[in-house]
Amino acid sequence: MACHGDDLLVSEGGATVEHTTSRIGGPRGSALLLMGLFLLFTSTDVRGARLDNTIGVVKNARGSLVIIRGAGTQDRVKGSAILPLFEGDELRSESGCQAVIEFHDGTRIALNEQTTFIIRSRPAKGGIVRIIRMLLGEVWVKTSAKPDPLEFETPVAKAAVSGTELNVRVADDGRSQLTVLEGSVDFSSAGVNCSIQRSTQSIGQRGKPCTPPVPVDGSLVTGWSQQLMKLVRTVATIRASGSGVRPQKASSAAQARLLAERAAKADAYRNLLEAAYGVLVTSSTSVRDLATQNDSVRTTLDGFIRGASLVEVRHLDDGTVEVEMEIRLSREFWAIFPRV
Repeated sequence: MACHGDDLLVSEGGATVEHTTSRIGGPRGSALLLMGLFLLFTSTDVRGARLDNTIGVVKNARGSLVIIRGAGTQDRVKGSAILPLFEGDELRSESGCQAVIEFHDGTRIALNEQTTFIIRSRPAKGGIVRIIRMLLGEVWVKTSAKPDPLEFETPVAKAAVSGTELNVRVADDGRSQLTVLEGSVDFSSAGVNCSIQRSTQSIGQRGKPCTPPVPVDGSLVTGWSQQLMKLVRTVATIRASGSGVRPQKASSAAQARLLAERAAKADAYRNLLEAAYGVLVTSSTSVRDLATQNDSVRTTLDGFIRGASLVEVRHLDDGTVEVEMEIRLSREFWAIFPRV
């Protein structure tokens, strides 16, 4: 996702997030809901202290992705949007919808249409194991270089994932098809464990052991996900332009040039800040909302934007200088915001 001034440019022509609440009502309920929603995207703040329990982020949705949260809340995402994910969230991609999420360890999951899964976890030695409880549909998964332990549970099978790329498809009757594209996966069904290696596929059915792995052309399985990933522009970068004019009273042409570049950068910084203000922290709260409430947030955010990278400098014939600058919305960006 790129930003020019305060206009967000996204791959699907716009991002929308609808938020509804079905069971919490009244001032007290609203306050509790907002406290839960104002959690952020990173697990540590600038001092290294634990801030929140978010586990990842929705990066893009073609069509309508529904996220059912606790306390009767529901978010519906369309387009590129930065929206946090929490343990216990249930994700549903409606007909015609495909979506991409990313966990904090860098693992990416693409959802094909009409897919439903719930994000869970269980304690393990040295941390937790992330669990995708998949009820229906199809997902593509690519873990990061140093992934957290990840498992898939379907109505009839389980898969332990580590350092790999795979595709999982679950039919209405629970029939589960696992295709391993890179690495290996421990796949089990009806108490029987199968080691599925690269470029092979196995099927688990209710009451039956997993089938022996058979060779498969991965491109025939993952065509949908690869097309989707090509359309997903990074939502971790914003870009803005700025312009400056050479002052007439400069002592030399060189000084006029430098002053014009400085003015253009200052203009770009202001536009980057405006673009950052427009980024969603939750479905109902933008960065601007939090910065308005807290002076230290606004000051720190301004300092963060000053670390933007210069992409291009253009000197126009009329003496005007234009610059393009960008900055990544990394964990450091989200660490700026306090717990509300």
